[in-house]
Amino acid sequence: MSVTEKRPESPKAETRATSVSGYEAPAEALRLVTTFYSFKGGVGRSQALCAAGYVLARQRRKALLVDVDLEAPGLSIALLDEEARQARQGFVEIATDLSTQILNAVTDQKPLPENLVSQVASWISDSLQVLPENAYLGLDEKERTFVTFRGS
Repeated sequence: MSVTEKRPESPKAETRATSVSGYEAPAEALRLVTTFYSFKGGVGRSQALCAAGYVLARQRRKALLVDVDLEAPGLSIALLDEEARQARQGFVEIATDLSTQILNAVTDQKPLPENLVSQVASWISDSLQVLPENAYLGLDEKERTFVTFRGS
């Protein structure tokens, strides 16, 4: 898949046209997915994602940060306060719930609920949402590691 951007010919045009494999659409109509991953732990993946989220939020760009690190989740510790971590489900719960709802929708021919992610993700600014791996983890040691991001 190739992604190219070109400036509109008219200076009056408000958005840049974006082409993804030949499909032309306004830039705001397309969504960008960026993945931070590594097979090795302790390389700063969560901190890099927090920093990227911070930059996007400062630019007033909407972003959803999803923590899928099942062994050492860090986003909820870094970005959510204790109350928000306890009040929300995490990625594991939403994935389980979604798979159950998909199965029910297929077998019973029922529609899926709308805005499923927005029901469980926490807004930490007017443009940034966090879906933690598991909101019920109480990892005080990890919390001390990420305290600098929360204070930024």
